[in-house]
Amino acid sequence: MATDVRLQYYGAQYGQIISVLLVVSAIAAFAAAGFVYTNPPIEQTSPEETNVQSFSFDTDHRATITGQSQLFDRGRTLQNYPVYFRNSSPDVTFATTISVPQDRSVDVSYRVIANYEATFRGEVFWDQQEVVATNKWTVQDGQVQHNTTLTISEYLSRIDPFESAVGSTGTLSRDLQFVVTYSSPVDGGNRYEGQLRSTTTIQSSSDAYWVSSEIGDSTTKSQTQSSEQYVGQPNMQQVRLLAGSGGILLIAGVSVFVWTRRQDDPAELELAVVRDRYDEWISEGELPTGAASEYVYINSLEGIVDIAIDTNKRVIYDADLETYSVVDENIIYYYARDPTAVSSWLNLSVDE
Repeated sequence: MATDVRLQYYGAQYGQIISVLLVVSAIAAFAAAGFVYTNPPIEQTSPEETNVQSFSFDTDHRATITGQSQLFDRGRTLQNYPVYFRNSSPDVTFATTISVPQDRSVDVSYRVIANYEATFRGEVFWDQQEVVATNKWTVQDGQVQHNTTLTISEYLSRIDPFESAVGSTGTLSRDLQFVVTYSSPVDGGNRYEGQLRSTTTIQSSSDAYWVSSEIGDSTTKSQTQSSEQYVGQPNMQQVRLLAGSGGILLIAGVSVFVWTRRQDDPAELELAVVRDRYDEWISEGELPTGAASEYVYINSLEGIVDIAIDTNKRVIYDADLETYSVVDENIIYYYARDPTAVSSWLNLSVDE
């Protein structure tokens, strides 16, 4: 019972504040649910590569044994060997395979260029180019091949006049450059256009020659589709959670308000709490009366109990007058919710 009284008392004291806080919280939850629903997330797509096309070429070198050789049989073809002999295999063939996209017609041109360059103290003062081979195609199946054959003695002797002209003044060098030019249609009416290049050197001795490096190149073309923003769907799970929480808080706030309104007078409840706290010091009885007695009004039940404790007396509760009192010789200390009613009753009693 003590717990019930305390709950009723604190509910009566703070119930309206609690109900207001609950209702305000409910309104905030509803507002948050509305905000989440009316402000869905802005989502952004990642940049994407489109119209991806690959272009490449690879070149193998090979030489067929046509002369006398103690190492290889006549008619044998050596491919991508580290060295070839000038007497037994005087010609070298460069076999180039060009790969382009298979799903469209691609314009391709191919050139093999002999480059000659003279330098003095690290600076180029003369250069010349000779086209060794050239060809063009419109490739529709994704691949085309081309063979370029050089007679090594003729290729190497082409530099002789230039060496005579330069003499010992500078340094003369030569190389072979392989160039593939492509032009491929792209969705939207555009085209991918570009070149693939690779350079190598044919080095030689008195009886042999060799290709100094691998030959080939590749590239990939693409277009980047920019990221896009779009409005996503609102988080309905969060909306329902917030709206449900708002409903629960609103019902709780209204319930607390109604319950608070139905409680007894807070002063009555407070008195009941104090009465329950000090029940061991209170006894049922009547308010003592007498002309010789002095009546002192105490403004709280706690004050009456303190006097009873200090004087080692009992608190007498008169249920008819709803009055608490402590008698200390001729002094009667009392407390009542309505002290004026008790004073009137005491005056009548004394007059009698």
